[in-house]
Amino acid sequence: MVLLWGVRDFEHRRAVNALRARTYEQAEPIRVEAFPTYLNPFVWHGVVETQNFFALAGVASSVPEVDPGNTLQRVDKPAETPATLTAKASYLGRVYLDWAKFPITETEPTPEGGYIVNFHDLRFAQSLGARGRHPLSAGVVLDRNLKVKAEFMGVVAQPAPD
Repeated sequence: MVLLWGVRDFEHRRAVNALRARTYEQAEPIRVEAFPTYLNPFVWHGVVETQNFFALAGVASSVPEVDPGNTLQRVDKPAETPATLTAKASYLGRVYLDWAKFPITETEPTPEGGYIVNFHDLRFAQSLGARGRHPLSAGVVLDRNLKVKAEFMGVVAQPAPD
């Protein structure tokens, strides 16, 4: 077990250094982190924060090489709006942002004229085969006056069919 931890630590440092050593669409990284895959100690999921966007890329730490499969994904940082600021100031928003390392918000309107502001952490964007789902996500439901109506973890509960 100690040997595995030592290998993981060494490879993690190589992955982080590889992420830090390059630019992303001519933007310098502000913050980088590498997260392990389940079985292979030489394959990592990288998250890079730049001034205007996040970059998600695989890292082969044995080489070390960033984005060996040429599948780099750009996630633009959303603009702050009154709805996102209100959601971030809610109890759940404050707790989630305190916990998340690479938080991002997505806002969607509701039929009643309010908003649902979803929070998710890009650490988990490439895990669990998410395919559009966001593991360990949260959300805040706001009415049209930007008052918090509900807070939830995971997905919004749907009413049972009749």
